[in-house]
Order: sequence, then C-alpha cells, then structure tokens
Amino acid sequence: MNSTITIPACIVPLLRRGLLAELGRNAGLIDRASLEPDSDHNRDLFKGPLEALDANWMLLNEIGWAENPNQHDLHINHATHIWALSNALHARLHAERDHLASDPPRRERRKARRNARQITRYLTRNWLMFKTPPLRRARRWVCQATHTILARLNPRRVRLRHGQGATTPTHHHLHTT
Repeated sequence: MNSTITIPACIVPLLRRGLLAELGRNAGLIDRASLEPDSDHNRDLFKGPLEALDANWMLLNEIGWAENPNQHDLHINHATHIWALSNALHARLHAERDHLASDPPRRERRKARRNARQITRYLTRNWLMFKTPPLRRARRWVCQATHTILARLNPRRVRLRHGQGATTPTHHHLHTT
C-alpha cells in the first residue's frame, strides 16, 4: 500500500527553491569530503551527501524543475520523498527567517513572513514540525498550571496576583503566603 502526501500549489515553488538550495549544500559537502586526506580510502565520507543529493534530485524530478504558472496540488509518495520534502522545507523556512532578520524592505518582509507562515502551517499539519508557543505565552501557561496545582493542594496558602511586574496585562505572577 502506497501512501501519498499532498503538496499544495502554494508550497510547490517554496519546496522547489528549498530543494535547489539543498542540492547545492550537498554538492558542497561532497566537494569538502573529496578534499579530506583519506577520501580515496573512505567511501563513507560521501555516503550521506550522495544519498541526500539523490533524494533531492528524485523529488525535483517528481515536482518538476521549472516554475509552472498553472501549478496545481501534487500528490507524492510519502515513503519515498518525505525525508527530502521535510529537509528542503525546513531549509527554506530557515532561509525565510534569515531574510526577515536582515531587515528587508516592506514588500519583501511581507512576502518572507507569508512564505514562513505557509511553510510552518504545512509542516505542522503534516506532522513534520512541532510548533512551540511563544515564550511569554509558555511562561503564562506554566504560571497558571503551577497556581492550579498549588491551589488544589492548599487553597488557603496560594493566591494569584495580577499585573505585578508583568510585561503584558494578562501575565500572572504566583505568590504564596
């Protein structure tokens, strides 16, 4: 039984750019391995980059090398291509985030944010990435959970104070008496 995974049309160009970047990165790894002193006796130096290069090449052949203005959703074999798909999209996500960090012009910033959002949404929906909450929200959840646990253990000793030293109006600090 072959399971397939759907790649939406909006993700295909981002995947293609990620795959091309991964091809270049793996070619560089092969080049570096060839410069190692024992490269003529150690085939294992080339094994990982060559496998990655082949996987990326196969997926590029599957989705097409050229941009298609009439792009439609694609269905690819999950078992064959999931590794290359995940690596290429993660690489593209990092490239979009790096571009955002370089403070691009407004139009490019909006495009990079949109691309990063689309990639993140696709990866999380297909269980290829687990999203972590922002730090403030995570800290608030921990405070609220700790308060709930302590309040159940001894309701008279624990009270919740709002806003003392908080960075947001919804942030809570836990105080015991």
